[in-house]
Amino acid sequence: MWSPAIHPCGHLAREIARGRPPAASAATVPLLSLPLLSLPLLALPLLALLPVALLVLGGCAPEPATAPEEMEPVEIGAGPTSAMTPDSDEVAAGSGDERLIGVLPGGFPETFPLPEPASVVDFGSEDDRFVVLRTTLSRDEARRQLARRLDASGWDAAGDPWTRTKGRDRVVVRFETGNAGQTLVRFEYGSR
Repeated sequence: MWSPAIHPCGHLAREIARGRPPAASAATVPLLSLPLLSLPLLALPLLALLPVALLVLGGCAPEPATAPEEMEPVEIGAGPTSAMTPDSDEVAAGSGDERLIGVLPGGFPETFPLPEPASVVDFGSEDDRFVVLRTTLSRDEARRQLARRLDASGWDAAGDPWTRTKGRDRVVVRFETGNAGQTLVRFEYGSR
């Protein structure tokens, strides 16, 4: 009877597969004569192959894709904005002679005249109170028009012609040349 032996080159499995015990040689070590500490070292190559064997035996192919369930079409009603069109938009349609497009922020003096035509492009907050309008007038045209209106409406010049007061209200006006000949007019407002 032969005892299993491990050949350093790994010939044991081949010899056993042929039905012959491996030949004893100086290079062949009987398995039972190995020290116990070397057995875990022998198991390392087998452990390295274990994940591969599990994948092959367990199957590593993904599950076949299934066709999505057919869904019944559902009719949904009109949404809240379905009735809105540019034709019904007052700003888009307009009357052709809009004087001011947009809404002035709360707290802006109601009696302060504005250049016309103009549109609101920016405004501040409760702590930083301003509004910026864009007009198609040139800078000089906007200045002349606003100066005439301010003088006619009772807004007094407070030292500087572009710092105006009326009652407790105070407005500082600044002009800036914008793109394509347009003018930006900034109104900083508050109480005196």
